Amino acid sequence: MANYSSLFAPAPTSPIKSIQTGYINVLMAAMSSGSGEDTRYVDVTIAAVTISKSKVTFVGSAGNNGGEGKISNASSGVTMWVTARLINSTTLRLSVATTNLSGILGRWTVEEYV
Repeated sequence: MANYSSLFAPAPTSPIKSIQTGYINVLMAAMSSGSGEDTRYVDVTIAAVTISKSKVTFVGSAGNNGGEGKISNASSGVTMWVTARLINSTTLRLSVATTNLSGILGRWTVEEYV
């Protein structure tokens, strides 16, 4: 009987090692205070990843105006963005550089590659 396995290419392997995702809806009063980019922030604990092999995405909004991960401060005309980044192998930080917001809500994803 012929060995048909030699006729077919091996199945491709995925370059993705892991995907973690979650939804956040946190009010400003529950957020931590810092400075600069981290004027208001919330840290999310995730399973350990290798930072240099990972990518973070966030789709959501902050404040009352929302949309595409940003808020508009109507009084100053300034647009503030929600930033999402890994601050260590087990912590995802979502932050804004303003205190003029009601909170952050949206979906985050951390993809780790092989």
